[in-house]
Amino acid sequence: MPNEFYKNGLMYLAYTPLQEISGEQTRALAFDLGITALVGDTIYNFGELLEHSVLQGLGAEELWLSEFLRAFNSGNIFAYETLVQKYAPQLENQPILVANTELLKQKISILALLEEVFARPPDQRVLPFNFVSKTVQRPIEQVEHLLMKAMSIGLIKGEIDEVDQRVTITWVQPRTLGFEHIQKMQHVLELWGQKVDFASRLIETETTPELFQ
Repeated sequence: MPNEFYKNGLMYLAYTPLQEISGEQTRALAFDLGITALVGDTIYNFGELLEHSVLQGLGAEELWLSEFLRAFNSGNIFAYETLVQKYAPQLENQPILVANTELLKQKISILALLEEVFARPPDQRVLPFNFVSKTVQRPIEQVEHLLMKAMSIGLIKGEIDEVDQRVTITWVQPRTLGFEHIQKMQHVLELWGQKVDFASRLIETETTPELFQ
Protein backbone atom coordinates (compact mmCIF):
# COMPACT_ATOMS: atom_id res chain seq x y z
CA MET A 1 0.00 0.00 0.00
CA PRO A 2 2.76 2.58 0.77
CA ASN A 3 4.26 1.94 -2.68
CA GLU A 4 0.96 2.59 -4.44
CA PHE A 5 0.18 5.65 -2.34
CA TYR A 6 3.59 7.12 -3.12
CA LYS A 7 3.27 6.45 -6.84
CA ASN A 8 -0.27 7.83 -7.06
CA GLY A 9 0.59 10.80 -4.86
CA LEU A 10 3.42 11.88 -7.14
CA MET A 11 1.19 11.39 -10.18
CA TYR A 12 -1.46 13.57 -8.54
CA LEU A 13 1.11 16.30 -7.94
CA ALA A 14 2.26 16.06 -11.55
CA TYR A 15 -1.19 17.13 -12.75
CA THR A 16 -2.39 19.31 -9.89
CA PRO A 17 -0.82 22.73 -9.20
CA LEU A 18 -0.11 23.25 -5.51
CA GLN A 19 -2.02 26.53 -5.54
CA GLU A 20 -5.17 24.48 -6.09
CA ILE A 21 -4.56 22.55 -2.86
CA SER A 22 -5.20 24.05 0.55
CA GLY A 23 -2.29 24.62 2.89
CA GLU A 24 -3.43 21.93 5.33
CA GLN A 25 -3.95 19.42 2.53
CA THR A 26 -0.49 20.22 1.18
CA ARG A 27 1.04 19.69 4.61
CA ALA A 28 -0.77 16.38 5.07
CA LEU A 29 0.13 15.16 1.58
CA ALA A 30 3.79 16.12 1.98
CA PHE A 31 3.99 14.31 5.32
CA ASP A 32 2.21 11.18 4.08
CA LEU A 33 4.39 11.03 0.95
CA GLY A 34 7.51 11.37 3.06
CA ILE A 35 6.48 8.57 5.42
CA THR A 36 5.46 6.22 2.61
CA ALA A 37 8.72 6.94 0.79
CA LEU A 38 10.60 5.72 3.84
CA VAL A 39 8.56 2.58 4.51
CA GLY A 40 7.77 1.59 0.92
CA ASP A 41 9.70 -1.63 0.33
CA THR A 42 10.31 -0.89 -3.36
CA ILE A 43 10.94 2.85 -3.08
CA TYR A 44 14.63 3.64 -3.31
CA ASN A 45 14.59 6.88 -5.27
CA PHE A 46 13.58 10.00 -3.36
CA GLY A 47 14.81 12.56 -5.87
CA GLU A 48 11.46 13.35 -7.44
CA LEU A 49 9.85 14.04 -4.06
CA LEU A 50 12.82 16.02 -2.72
CA GLU A 51 12.80 18.27 -5.78
CA HIS A 52 9.07 18.95 -5.54
CA SER A 53 7.94 22.09 -3.76
CA VAL A 54 5.25 20.13 -1.90
CA LEU A 55 7.80 19.45 0.85
CA GLN A 56 7.85 23.16 1.57
CA GLY A 57 4.38 22.63 2.96
CA LEU A 58 5.71 20.69 5.94
CA GLY A 59 5.26 22.45 9.24
CA ALA A 60 8.25 23.48 11.36
CA GLU A 61 7.63 20.53 13.67
CA GLU A 62 7.78 18.13 10.70
CA LEU A 63 11.02 19.25 9.07
CA TRP A 64 12.77 16.25 10.63
CA LEU A 65 11.08 14.14 7.96
CA SER A 66 12.78 16.11 5.20
CA GLU A 67 16.13 15.51 6.87
CA PHE A 68 15.51 11.77 6.92
CA LEU A 69 14.55 11.78 3.25
CA ARG A 70 17.79 13.53 2.33
CA ALA A 71 19.85 11.11 4.39
CA PHE A 72 18.23 8.16 2.63
CA ASN A 73 18.53 9.74 -0.79
CA SER A 74 22.29 10.09 -0.32
CA GLY A 75 22.69 6.67 1.33
CA ASN A 76 24.33 8.34 4.32
CA ILE A 77 24.26 5.79 7.13
CA PHE A 78 26.04 8.08 9.60
CA ALA A 79 23.51 10.86 8.99
CA TYR A 80 20.64 8.40 9.40
CA GLU A 81 21.92 7.08 12.72
CA THR A 82 22.51 10.63 13.95
CA LEU A 83 18.96 11.62 13.02
CA VAL A 84 17.54 8.56 14.77
CA GLN A 85 19.14 9.75 17.99
CA LYS A 86 18.29 13.40 17.44
CA TYR A 87 14.64 12.84 16.60
CA ALA A 88 13.84 9.81 18.77
CA PRO A 89 10.62 11.38 20.19
CA GLN A 90 9.30 12.21 16.71
CA LEU A 91 10.01 8.68 15.49
CA GLU A 92 8.30 7.13 18.50
CA ASN A 93 5.17 9.13 17.64
CA GLN A 94 5.02 7.42 14.24
CA PRO A 95 3.98 3.78 14.81
CA ILE A 96 4.51 2.89 11.15
CA LEU A 97 8.17 3.92 11.38
CA VAL A 98 8.66 2.04 14.64
CA ALA A 99 7.08 -1.07 13.10
CA ASN A 100 9.42 -0.83 10.11
CA THR A 101 12.66 -0.21 11.99
CA GLU A 102 14.41 -3.22 10.42
CA LEU A 103 13.22 -2.28 6.95
CA LEU A 104 14.62 1.23 7.39
CA LYS A 105 18.00 -0.16 8.48
CA GLN A 106 18.10 -2.51 5.50
CA LYS A 107 17.01 0.28 3.17
CA ILE A 108 19.69 2.74 4.23
CA SER A 109 22.29 -0.03 3.86
CA ILE A 110 21.17 -0.80 0.31
CA LEU A 111 21.12 2.88 -0.56
CA ALA A 112 24.67 3.24 0.78
CA LEU A 113 25.69 0.44 -1.59
CA LEU A 114 23.92 2.09 -4.53
CA GLU A 115 25.69 5.36 -3.83
CA GLU A 116 29.06 3.61 -3.73
CA VAL A 117 28.44 1.80 -7.02
CA PHE A 118 27.02 4.90 -8.69
CA ALA A 119 30.21 6.83 -7.91
CA ARG A 120 32.40 4.16 -9.53
CA PRO A 121 33.35 3.78 -13.20
CA PRO A 122 31.90 0.65 -14.85
CA ASP A 123 35.30 -1.07 -14.81
CA GLN A 124 35.58 -0.72 -11.02
CA ARG A 125 32.41 -2.46 -9.97
CA VAL A 126 33.84 -5.78 -8.83
CA LEU A 127 33.50 -5.48 -5.06
CA PRO A 128 34.83 -7.89 -2.40
CA PHE A 129 32.32 -8.83 0.27
CA ASN A 130 34.51 -7.32 3.00
CA PHE A 131 34.44 -3.97 1.17
CA VAL A 132 30.66 -4.15 0.79
CA SER A 133 30.40 -5.03 4.48
CA LYS A 134 32.26 -1.85 5.44
CA THR A 135 30.23 0.24 3.00
CA VAL A 136 26.84 -0.90 4.25
CA GLN A 137 28.06 -1.29 7.85
CA ARG A 138 26.77 -4.81 8.18
CA PRO A 139 28.46 -8.08 9.20
CA ILE A 140 30.03 -9.86 6.24
CA GLU A 141 27.69 -12.83 6.69
CA GLN A 142 24.75 -10.51 5.85
CA VAL A 143 26.29 -9.13 2.66
CA GLU A 144 25.06 -11.84 0.30
CA HIS A 145 21.49 -11.54 1.56
CA LEU A 146 21.60 -7.77 1.14
CA LEU A 147 22.92 -8.12 -2.42
CA MET A 148 20.23 -10.65 -3.28
CA LYS A 149 17.58 -8.30 -1.90
CA ALA A 150 18.87 -5.41 -4.05
CA MET A 151 18.88 -7.67 -7.12
CA SER A 152 15.43 -9.14 -6.43
CA ILE A 153 13.76 -5.71 -6.52
CA GLY A 154 15.67 -4.59 -9.60
CA LEU A 155 18.04 -2.06 -8.04
CA ILE A 156 21.18 -3.71 -9.38
CA LYS A 157 22.16 -6.48 -11.78
CA GLY A 158 25.28 -8.59 -11.64
CA GLU A 159 26.81 -11.82 -10.43
CA ILE A 160 27.59 -12.99 -6.91
CA ASP A 161 30.66 -15.16 -6.51
CA GLU A 162 30.24 -17.06 -3.26
CA VAL A 163 33.58 -18.85 -3.59
CA ASP A 164 35.73 -15.74 -4.03
CA GLN A 165 33.38 -13.65 -1.86
CA ARG A 166 32.81 -10.84 -4.32
CA VAL A 167 30.07 -9.31 -6.45
CA THR A 168 30.31 -7.98 -10.01
CA ILE A 169 27.73 -5.25 -10.57
CA THR A 170 26.88 -4.63 -14.22
CA TRP A 171 23.90 -2.27 -13.90
CA VAL A 172 22.41 0.16 -11.40
CA GLN A 173 18.82 1.38 -11.52
CA PRO A 174 18.61 4.92 -13.00
CA ARG A 175 17.81 7.58 -10.42
CA THR A 176 16.49 11.12 -10.33
CA LEU A 177 19.74 13.05 -10.09
CA GLY A 178 20.25 15.75 -7.50
CA PHE A 179 23.19 18.14 -7.47
CA GLU A 180 25.38 15.71 -5.51
CA HIS A 181 24.66 12.90 -7.95
CA ILE A 182 25.46 15.12 -10.92
CA GLN A 183 28.80 16.00 -9.34
CA LYS A 184 29.59 12.31 -8.87
CA MET A 185 28.64 11.55 -12.46
CA GLN A 186 30.84 14.38 -13.68
CA HIS A 187 33.76 12.90 -11.73
CA VAL A 188 33.13 9.45 -13.20
CA LEU A 189 32.97 10.87 -16.74
CA GLU A 190 36.19 12.79 -16.20
CA LEU A 191 37.96 9.61 -15.08
CA TRP A 192 36.56 7.72 -18.06
CA GLY A 193 37.72 10.49 -20.41
CA GLN A 194 41.21 10.35 -18.95
CA LYS A 195 41.38 6.58 -19.50
CA VAL A 196 40.17 6.90 -23.08
CA ASP A 197 42.74 9.61 -23.76
CA PHE A 198 45.50 7.48 -22.22
CA ALA A 199 44.50 4.44 -24.26
CA SER A 200 44.40 6.53 -27.43
CA ARG A 201 47.86 7.93 -26.80
CA LEU A 202 49.18 4.45 -26.00
CA ILE A 203 47.87 3.09 -29.28
CA GLU A 204 49.39 6.00 -31.22
CA THR A 205 52.75 5.46 -29.50
CA GLU A 206 52.96 1.69 -29.85
CA THR A 207 51.40 1.23 -33.28
CA THR A 208 54.02 0.81 -36.00
CA PRO A 209 53.61 2.33 -39.49
CA GLU A 210 53.65 -1.16 -41.02
CA LEU A 211 50.19 -1.83 -39.64
CA PHE A 212 48.77 0.84 -41.91
CA GLN A 213 50.50 -0.33 -45.12
